[in-house]
Amino acid sequence: MNTEEEKKITEAEVKTEEQTPVADAQPAAPAAPETPVNTETPAPEEMPAQKTEATPAEGEGIKPTLGIGEVAPMSEEEKVAKAAAQSQNFNSQEKVVYKMKAEKDANPFGVIIFFVILIAFAFFLPKIVAKYGSVFEKKHNYFTGGTVPAKEEEKEEEKEEPLKDPELHSFADSKAVKKGDISFLNFVKSNNNGKYELAFSMMNDGEKLFDFNTKYYVEFYAGEVKIGERLIHSYDSIAPKAATQFVLAITEKEYNDANNYKIIEKTIDDYPIPTLGTEEGEYKTLTCVYGNDQLVYYFKEDLLEKIDEDIKVSNTVSNYAEELEKANIESARLREIEGIDSVVIETNQSGLDLKTNIDLEQVPTTTLTSLKQYKYFKYHEKASVVKYEAKGIGYTCS
Repeated sequence: MNTEEEKKITEAEVKTEEQTPVADAQPAAPAAPETPVNTETPAPEEMPAQKTEATPAEGEGIKPTLGIGEVAPMSEEEKVAKAAAQSQNFNSQEKVVYKMKAEKDANPFGVIIFFVILIAFAFFLPKIVAKYGSVFEKKHNYFTGGTVPAKEEEKEEEKEEPLKDPELHSFADSKAVKKGDISFLNFVKSNNNGKYELAFSMMNDGEKLFDFNTKYYVEFYAGEVKIGERLIHSYDSIAPKAATQFVLAITEKEYNDANNYKIIEKTIDDYPIPTLGTEEGEYKTLTCVYGNDQLVYYFKEDLLEKIDEDIKVSNTVSNYAEELEKANIESARLREIEGIDSVVIETNQSGLDLKTNIDLEQVPTTTLTSLKQYKYFKYHEKASVVKYEAKGIGYTCS
């Protein structure tokens, strides 16, 4: 096809597109890119020589001839040219999307202050949690928005840190302490006009009588520091499945400072060997004092031989007449026992003295036991037992 025929076909297609109306139901077909038309007639000398169309090779189809109203498909070169033109048109329209501002120099003082606050907070955080953490935990439940019930809060406040020593118990704890078949419970300290005492109960859970041949001590502790002890003693037995109430005399320090205790079983082997001081003739003596009662124990070769006692009562006490009567009754009872001599001496200046001398070799142990005075130890009792157990019932010995 020569150039004049292509020109005629192109003009016919343009006229047809202008005259043909577009159907309402069909979308408009995309316009084909305009093909530049050369309106100038080339000079005869520039006209190319007419060429005979080549026969298509095997496998290639014959290109269809375009009819009136049809648009020739774009070649790859035309598509690339169109895309380049659109890109150039887009780039020619400059728009400011974001404008970068020049950065100012950071203030170093603000950074320093921030890190100082951060380090201080990290340093004091453990102290803040230790001091106020438990308060928030007790007073408010952050998950439910409510407060802890009053009963649960009281229980939490009453809780004490567990004692490290399993033998150590708190006087505030009502739980019984078990030793073999014997239970110790209901410990209560009291002050009766300067007379300090410890009351408690002993329960025999066994099937046999408990006769106190086993020696138990109550040891008093201020925290975990031992400040004293008392021997639990009695001349009576505790029947099986029965309980007995005890009252022990204690010191003011034990009353005020002791918040914990132990129940300890001890034997003679646990008692330290004492050093006996004063010598009187063939005897060595041990003097023990409790209140207005003074005892002097006499030993030969660390074995107890005799006891002297002197109880003084001032005539200035309000119940002096009652004390005098009691002293006379006790003196008379002691004089009835062979080997014991007792007398009451009264003076107008000071009051009364109840003096008792006991020759233990002449007093049978059963008779001595019937007096129910633990301070009267049996004949030939060891010095270690006398001193340790006399201290255990409240005496100060030297």
